[in-house]
Amino acid sequence: MFNYKSMLTQLKNLIFNILFPPICLICGKYLEEVEAAGLICGGCLESLPLSTAFSCPACGARRLSLYKLCHKNSALVLAAAAPYSYEPIKTLIWQLKFQNKRFAANPIAVILKRYLKNLDFDPQEFHAIIPIPLHKSRRTMRGFNQSEIIAEKFISGNDDKFPPLDTKILIRTKNTEPQTEK
Repeated sequence: MFNYKSMLTQLKNLIFNILFPPICLICGKYLEEVEAAGLICGGCLESLPLSTAFSCPACGARRLSLYKLCHKNSALVLAAAAPYSYEPIKTLIWQLKFQNKRFAANPIAVILKRYLKNLDFDPQEFHAIIPIPLHKSRRTMRGFNQSEIIAEKFISGNDDKFPPLDTKILIRTKNTEPQTEK
């Protein structure tokens, strides 16, 4: 049976890609078809200085496993995929947070997936993926929560069995000063 809706969607995407070809959000290079969904070219992805371990939030020490704690009162881990000081990472985050370019969440999710593949990480051991909430006044001002958008992109279309996204378990009660103003 012929599907007109699917054909029209494919035609619309083709015309859109001809008029506005997808480019890498880091270097501006035109993307190959296999790179287009992530909005980051293979060269930029390969050049990113990805972290190779989790780290302790108390002392910053590398944690090669989620289960080996150096500070017993610190059950959390920091899992920065790449250093914020690296200009392309900073650019992607700024595009998402302050320029309302929500599509910048795509390459960030690609980077997170690549980072976690390099670690001893089994997503099936966890119950939920929990994005850090924004205070309701900041969410109203921005119109969205960037960590929630990244988390949605991260778990969508993933081959791994990631736990569901839970946006209700944490609530930000204190309206803290934005990091950009510190």
